[in-house]
Amino acid sequence: MYSTKQKIDAENYKQYVKLLLKQYNGKYLVIFDTETTGKTKNDYIVQFAAKRYLIDNERLVFDAKIQEYIQPPVIMSEKVTEINGLTNDFLSDKPEEEVIFPKIMQFLTEKIAILASYNAKFDEKMLYHAGTRNGFSVITGEKKDAIPLSRTFCFQSFDILTLCRSIILPDQVTDYRLESVIFYIKRKNKNYHDAMDDVENAFDVLIYLLSHIHDPVNETTTEKSIKIISFGYFSPSWRVKRLYLQGSKGEKLYYDIIKKNWYMNDKSDFMYNVAAIEAQCAKALGGTVEDFYKCTQKYVAVNE
Repeated sequence: MYSTKQKIDAENYKQYVKLLLKQYNGKYLVIFDTETTGKTKNDYIVQFAAKRYLIDNERLVFDAKIQEYIQPPVIMSEKVTEINGLTNDFLSDKPEEEVIFPKIMQFLTEKIAILASYNAKFDEKMLYHAGTRNGFSVITGEKKDAIPLSRTFCFQSFDILTLCRSIILPDQVTDYRLESVIFYIKRKNKNYHDAMDDVENAFDVLIYLLSHIHDPVNETTTEKSIKIISFGYFSPSWRVKRLYLQGSKGEKLYYDIIKKNWYMNDKSDFMYNVAAIEAQCAKALGGTVEDFYKCTQKYVAVNE
C-alpha cells in the first residue's frame, strides 16, 4: 500500500498527465524508446524507435513512425548485446549518429508534440546527450542542466512508468518492468528490448492507464447528499472489482475494491459526502463502516 504522501504524489501525476493531454488536444503525442551501448552520458543510442499519435479528445490515432539503427563508435560488450539483442556485426554497416540524429529531430519536430516513454528519465537522458554531440539541445520536461545551443528544442513530456506506478499498486504486479506490466494487463508475454516492440507495448500500457484515470470523490465536500437505493457488484476480470451504487435521483458512483477509493461515475459538477455514503452502506449491512469495508473484501472472495 502507499503512504499518504505517495497517494498525493500519485494523484498529482495522474492529473498532470490528464491536463497535459487535454492541453495538447488536436496536436500530437510521440512515444519513443532507445536501445543503447550503456547507461552513461558517454554511451550511444544504437536503435531509436518512435510512433506519433494524434490526440483526438480521448483517442490516440496513429499518424507516423520512425525506426533507425545507428553504428556506435565503440564496441558493445556481450552483456549489452544480451540486453538489447543487437550485435556489433549487425550494426557495423549502419549509418553513424551524425547522419541519423538530424532525421530523429526532424521526426520529433515536424509536428507540435509532447513526448512520452517508459522510464523516461533514461530515454530522455540518452536523447539529450546524443543531441549535444550533434549540435542540438533537446530539453524535455523540467530539465534544468540543459546546455543552450543554436538548435534548441523544448518538449513537454511525461513518464509512462511513473504514471503506471500511480495507478497499478505494487502488490498487483511482480515488478514495474515493461514486460511485467504487459503481462498483468494482457496475461501474455510479448517481445522486449527491441525499441519498436517497446514503443508498441508502452502504448498498450498507456491506453490501459488512461482508461483508469478518474476524478476521485472529494471526501471533505458536503455540497450534495445522496440516498442510496441499490448496490451492484461488478468484476468483468480479475483486475476490476467494483461496488456500484445508485441514488434515488439517478446518481451513480462506485467503490473500487482493489484501489480502495471512491469514484464518481457521472459528469456531475458536485461532490458527494463520502462519510454519509459509508454510513448508508453500513446501515444496509446492519453494522459499522468498518464492517462494510471488511464485507467488500469477503464479497470479492465469494465472487471469485
